[in-house]
Amino acid sequence: MSAFPAQRRTDPFLFNGAKCAVPVPAGHALVRAALVQASLDPTVRAIGVVSAVKVEGHGVALNAIVLDGDRGRQVLDIIEARLIRDVDGEGLFLLAIDALGLPLLTLTAADVLREPWLSNATAVWSCRFVRVPVSDRITILQSLAEGPLTIAEAASAARLSRDPVGSVLSLACADVIEIDITDAPLGPETSVRRRRAP
Repeated sequence: MSAFPAQRRTDPFLFNGAKCAVPVPAGHALVRAALVQASLDPTVRAIGVVSAVKVEGHGVALNAIVLDGDRGRQVLDIIEARLIRDVDGEGLFLLAIDALGLPLLTLTAADVLREPWLSNATAVWSCRFVRVPVSDRITILQSLAEGPLTIAEAASAARLSRDPVGSVLSLACADVIEIDITDAPLGPETSVRRRRAP
């Protein structure tokens, strides 16, 4: 049996991050995990939500999560996190998606739960509230001006932080730097670099 229920929870949960213009509804654990990953994915530039669209003159609630990045704008669609709808509701939802005019980025639970991506993203995201002194932020970014460094090298530039590694990871959560965490476990040799210009 899946650890994630097929239907989204009814209690509201709003996800927020540096790439979100507004808080994004994320009542399902798989959706929250995917949003953390998107927040740390260098190919994703912005995360938004489309609350409703007009279908044949009628407003249809959608709450579609839209990822804007290197592959254009796509609607996040996680199969196991889909709402269970009756036939009419599903038909209306599909018409609303069609009216939105954006392709679906369809993922499965296996895609979202892939390791070491999931564990790495979770570990990095846990540092999002680490306070980075301005002088450390500047010295870390200056140290990355010449090119990529390892986490250990970038952290050595943080002289005032109580948690130098946490400071580097916090800057990744703030969308200031990029970190390579998709394919290998997070460690001292993990590569970090300054955020690419859009």
